Amino acid sequence: MQSAASAVPAGRIIARWFFVLAITIWTIGIAIPSLGRLWSPLGSIGLNCTGDGRITDVQPNAPAARAGIRSGDQIDLRATAFESRRVVLSTCFGLRRMTYHLAIARGTPVRYVDLTTIPESVGSWSRVGLLLRTAAVIILVLTGALLVILRPSLMTWALFLFVAGASPASLAGFWALLPYTGVAITNFVNNAGNSVGAIGAVVFLILFPTNAPISRWSAVALRAAPLLLALAIASNIYSYLAAYTFWPTDEVTRGSLIFFGLVTPLIGLAAFLERYVHALGADRARIRWVGAALAVGLTGSLAAGILEYWTPGLVPYVVLSFLYSTLIVVPFAVMYAVLKHHVIDVKFFISRAIAYALLTGLIVLVFSIVDWFLSQELAASSVGTGLAVLFAIGLGFSLNGLHNRVEAVVERVLFRQRHEAERRLERAARSIAHALTPAAVQQLLVKTPYEALHLESAALFLQDADGMFRCEFALDWVESSALIAADDLLVMHLAADREPVRLNEIGWHRDDVPQGTASPIIAFPVFVRQRLEAFVLFGSHRNGADIDPDEQRCLRQLAVNAGATYDHIDAERVRTEMERMRSELATLRLELTNFGTT
Repeated sequence: MQSAASAVPAGRIIARWFFVLAITIWTIGIAIPSLGRLWSPLGSIGLNCTGDGRITDVQPNAPAARAGIRSGDQIDLRATAFESRRVVLSTCFGLRRMTYHLAIARGTPVRYVDLTTIPESVGSWSRVGLLLRTAAVIILVLTGALLVILRPSLMTWALFLFVAGASPASLAGFWALLPYTGVAITNFVNNAGNSVGAIGAVVFLILFPTNAPISRWSAVALRAAPLLLALAIASNIYSYLAAYTFWPTDEVTRGSLIFFGLVTPLIGLAAFLERYVHALGADRARIRWVGAALAVGLTGSLAAGILEYWTPGLVPYVVLSFLYSTLIVVPFAVMYAVLKHHVIDVKFFISRAIAYALLTGLIVLVFSIVDWFLSQELAASSVGTGLAVLFAIGLGFSLNGLHNRVEAVVERVLFRQRHEAERRLERAARSIAHALTPAAVQQLLVKTPYEALHLESAALFLQDADGMFRCEFALDWVESSALIAADDLLVMHLAADREPVRLNEIGWHRDDVPQGTASPIIAFPVFVRQRLEAFVLFGSHRNGADIDPDEQRCLRQLAVNAGATYDHIDAERVRTEMERMRSELATLRLELTNFGTT
């Protein structure tokens, strides 16, 4: 039989690679030149302006201020020298080092000024912002491209176009290399890419995670995507021609930003929420992951775009770069959700992120207080430096314990259900050592995790006298009479690894175990001394999420303690049997003695 990979025409594969490489090279290539600003700053004339040339801010003691330009003045593009019109496309920020001949209108009269750029101020935080922004572009595009190569579909193509179009690339360095005509063309291509990215976001939200719309109206919205794209391209053509015809662009740009940056994504989000409401099992867990990433990435990116356009120069560059860079969580979340057979609950990641954020903030606060105290009280002596070093070493040694405490507080306060479930499993692991019967072990080993973690299914397999593993206790299994041989693939992996085994990683499938949402996903071995005595199969959470590392750690400890308990029960059974046999032997001896005396 021909495989799916070989069934794809070679021409389609070549075309896919060509377009992926072309988009990747273009998107990263226009961002890299801006890194040159780290050692060779671009020029500045000391003002910020809108796309129509309206001056919004003038920096004191800069060329624009010395020329008498004030906030609210207007750059008259018709009267401005052709090459100097580039300042408007750059919103007067990050300019090529040259002299600009501008026509400034304040009321009716127009006056001409020559502004020679001075090196822009690139402070330490601006350098961090520039590096952050460029790194975000590279990560975004490469992750999206990799996803298309690994899982080619309309859904992954839409995501790739979205992250490429919405990449937070700084184009100032690239534009500085081009004449004004090249800057205008590049700006048009970049704006068209942004429009394609916005439509790609809508298409992705409609299709994820099944690559098909879920309802009639979402199918209609999907078919309307080309029309929306045509409208966006028409808006971009208007803005491009305005560079030569002097048509007003400010209102058009603002309207496009509102419609394609806010209204259009709402259509996709409505389809995404509808999908979540109707999704079951693993699909719902995947949607939660991507939804959380979208909440972070889209909020940050939209906030940065709005702040940069409506309040140019007001928000620090590093803050805008950070907000733009939050978009990188989206392709990573999609890649995890698409490539993983089961995904862990997104709450696990959120709790870790909050814990690390609090720990980092606490460390920064403590070091700031210590530094302030030492600088105020011991600034004149070398004792302060020694105390600071000792404090840093002590904090480093206590970091792991401090992290565990912060993590425990976060889970107890914000994720109480997870915390209580893990505590219940830990109590079960301690209590199972006191179980006196196999039935009691079954309750603690199988039923307790099933209830505490809200699992789809659970089953215990014990080895019988013939060496077969028989299902002894099961929950939510339609057929509980399954027999698994000692040379089964799963049994051999458990015996060799002595660790939990994820079933999809070894390709283990059987027809006599639950299918669909109740299918088992992980097996925990139960060893008695060096022999595999039993194993437990667990399904996913009822919300479709995978068993996370903390839960796996608790279940593993429960299985280890169960092995010791089985050994104890078996030893007690042997001891009882020996006592019975010893009693019978004593009785027989007494009978023989009585028989001999008679």
